[in-house]
Amino acid sequence: MVADAFPQFEMSEDNVEEEQHDPNPNAQRFYELLESVREPLWEERWPQMLLKSLRTITKQKNSLLNSV
Repeated sequence: MVADAFPQFEMSEDNVEEEQHDPNPNAQRFYELLESVREPLWEERWPQMLLKSLRTITKQKNSLLNSV
């Protein structure tokens, strides 16, 4: 339809040039934030963090049981 209305502007894949520009600073920070989601928070330390959390929960549970 558009080609029929404007025949002087022939649209073909050969005429389309894809230019890649660097994103503006706000967009770049957003892309970096999206990319950071793929990285694990604690790669090697998750067992230690889990153990620490379980100890904390156990201590809180014990203190609640002892206060009754």
